Amino acid sequence: MRPSEIFGRALDKALDRAPPRLAAGIDLRRPMLWDSWGGPFNGQRGRQAMLRDLVGLCGFTQIVETGTFRGVTTQFLSDISGSPVHSCELFARYFRFSSVRLASRDIELENMDSRAFLLQLASRLDSVTGPVLFYLDAHWREDLPLAEELRIIAPRWPKSVVLVDDFQVADDPGYVYDDYGPGKVLNESLIPVECLDEWAVAYPSLPSRDETGFRTGCCVLIGPPMISVARQSAHLRITRTL
Repeated sequence: MRPSEIFGRALDKALDRAPPRLAAGIDLRRPMLWDSWGGPFNGQRGRQAMLRDLVGLCGFTQIVETGTFRGVTTQFLSDISGSPVHSCELFARYFRFSSVRLASRDIELENMDSRAFLLQLASRLDSVTGPVLFYLDAHWREDLPLAEELRIIAPRWPKSVVLVDDFQVADDPGYVYDDYGPGKVLNESLIPVECLDEWAVAYPSLPSRDETGFRTGCCVLIGPPMISVARQSAHLRITRTL
């Protein structure tokens, strides 16, 4: 590991214990953090192409993200869609960073838990009739809110496409995924099938060997009204209907 990387990790650990305003202020002066994890979607060009394709096909009227982090992917989603983006970040340090980064865009940020955020959003977007894209990336270590997030989304926004990051692609082990031990593996066992009746399950059509960046897996859940449209994307392979 290079000295600069050693220093960067040590600084990150120190800033985790600093007041969020101070930590974010220092982070904003570190150029490498503006393109963290290699760029949008962990630097994965195949995933970026998938999202561009879905945006073009589906015409999403709203974009909802859980887990803003430093706003790299949030900014990308805003740029490619031109639609209002709603995002939440639980950790104040990252929320403050993203608030500065995204201040000039049509992006609404909240510093709160993803489940509370989705419930709050439901009371304000209940009149939305157009397609909605959800990007779920708020899972971290012991807290895997995916099942609860989907239980909130499915009955309220059936006309939606939900992309779950860091997800196991069972037939392509080259894609990495979050595994925090028994019962805490981000895979289909966490999908609450009882509330996703007739939703489609899809995965990237691009083999992991051809992907770039961190090669993290993802799962795409498609609401019944959107299945025929999503089938037109060459970047997705629908494996089954729940």
